[in-house]
Amino acid sequence: MAEQEQPRGVDYYRRALEKSPNSAPIQYNLALALLTADSPKDRNEARTLLRAAADAAPEDADALSELGRIYISEGKTSAAVQVLDEALSRNPTHPAALNNRGVAAFLKARYPQAVSFFRRAVEADSGLADGWFNLADALMETGDEAGFKKARKRWEDLGGR
Repeated sequence: MAEQEQPRGVDYYRRALEKSPNSAPIQYNLALALLTADSPKDRNEARTLLRAAADAAPEDADALSELGRIYISEGKTSAAVQVLDEALSRNPTHPAALNNRGVAAFLKARYPQAVSFFRRAVEADSGLADGWFNLADALMETGDEAGFKKARKRWEDLGGR
């Protein structure tokens, strides 16, 4: 059986990490490169690297937001909430963390809470197409048809189809 080829950039970031083992940006970028392979081994390593990046840069919320997104994709909503709340304690207006936190609330059927997170996400970044799409879904769940139509239109204006 042939060995799976590493995703583009992995070797580059591994070499860079050897030279700067505590570099949060290198850890973060290596984690993102590993996630493109979508293998369990690479996913585990990516989670470890994202946690290390978050610990190495306590003022930055990017790595925790990405870690939360991974936990959501794995169905680990409680773990996602924990790291996303940590991300938002670092940066309360981080659009991706707000959007991901909204997704976690939505998955737990906490639709009004999800709406609040999604609204904050699109207020922080009005061009966040995923945020508008998610806001539309959550508004539909709360019965706000007018809000749904407005959010859906904004998503479409941003190129969503």
